[in-house]
Amino acid sequence: MAKIEDKAKAYVIQCLACGATCSIDKEIIIGLHKGIYNECQFEIDHSHLMIKGYCKRCQESVLESS
Repeated sequence: MAKIEDKAKAYVIQCLACGATCSIDKEIIIGLHKGIYNECQFEIDHSHLMIKGYCKRCQESVLESS
């Protein structure tokens, strides 16, 4: 398993509805990387890691329109 500590820089998530962003602590990504590797022996390409979703403000309107 590659050392994520050497690769990790800044990780940001972005809301699909309003575009709001939030920085993610590197330790969260390290845990995700280790979990995926332990479960599937799969290396994450950190240069293309993207997490999509909805911020707290937009979640309600997205759920209402479903």
